[in-house]
Amino acid sequence: NGLVARSPSRRTVLRVNGANRPVLVARESRVTLADAAPLTCDEYMGCAVSASWDHEERRVAVMHPNAVEVFDTTTGARLGHFVTGRGCRDACDEGMICMHGHCEEAYTAVGNAEFSPSGERVVAVASDGSVGLFSVSGERLQRLAPPDARAVGRQSFAFSPDSELVALVRRRRLTLVRAADGTEVWNVNLVHLPATMAFSADGQNLNIIDSDKKQLRISVADGSQLESREVGTLRGVDGHGRYAVTCREGLTYLQYLAHGTERGPLGRCPPGGRFTVAPDTGLLGHIQGTLARVHRLSDGEVLNVRAIWRESARIYIVYTDSGWAQVIGGRNADVYIRTGP
Repeated sequence: NGLVARSPSRRTVLRVNGANRPVLVARESRVTLADAAPLTCDEYMGCAVSASWDHEERRVAVMHPNAVEVFDTTTGARLGHFVTGRGCRDACDEGMICMHGHCEEAYTAVGNAEFSPSGERVVAVASDGSVGLFSVSGERLQRLAPPDARAVGRQSFAFSPDSELVALVRRRRLTLVRAADGTEVWNVNLVHLPATMAFSADGQNLNIIDSDKKQLRISVADGSQLESREVGTLRGVDGHGRYAVTCREGLTYLQYLAHGTERGPLGRCPPGGRFTVAPDTGLLGHIQGTLARVHRLSDGEVLNVRAIWRESARIYIVYTDSGWAQVIGGRNADVYIRTGP
């Protein structure tokens, strides 16, 4: 349906127009991203692109398989561009894309990038396969990690709250480096791949939910593991890594990544359940079977429960500026749930 990504606040969506160009669409505005490269899209698989917004949503990084473009979200002007791939010795087969010297499937070969809390810098994979720190204009400021061909597509990044440290995960190695000069503080090997990662609010710990359904709390000071606890399967996370939704023993739990704590259970967690985390509204939308629930993020309290027409409907929740949750199902008529007085 042309949808590429939603901003963390849920107020803006990145769509692709008929010319395969990215467009930012809000309720009362439509901004075409000027000079953006055409997206690689397929009728069934969607577009080979991902997006990341800064904390204030003033800028968006559009991540192609071999490039990152940074845009102003108000004007659509392209602020910068940098290449994140290099050529291959032989031509790639149909449906494959050359990425960092080898061929990958087009719809999995999407780069990743992360804005600093200030929105002035971006950490991403550089053209030689190394990890670099870039300005929004595309200037490389610092090299943070050397090339590692085997790590392509298996990397994630997180800035500390003060933007001075960057946590890098490449395959199963977690490394903490200083953003100013790229020097390594420490590195540790993880047993399992991380599903999501975030610094605590005070910058003292790293909280990781891994593929083994555990949350790890790691000391920023020396990389030691302070805690490991079972949290369940990751089902949803907000765009800035502050909140996550997990399912454990058939029940739903809300994880506070900035503090390493959880709230719940918040009700059942059926296999087809859908979740929307919207920190700017302070709300969590939760579809469980034929019930739509709205929770308050701060304490998990249920604000509203509403029956919906059938369990197999494709349903998700978005939030409007008026504070209503809109549940969209398979009928022409929408169902609205009031979330407060």
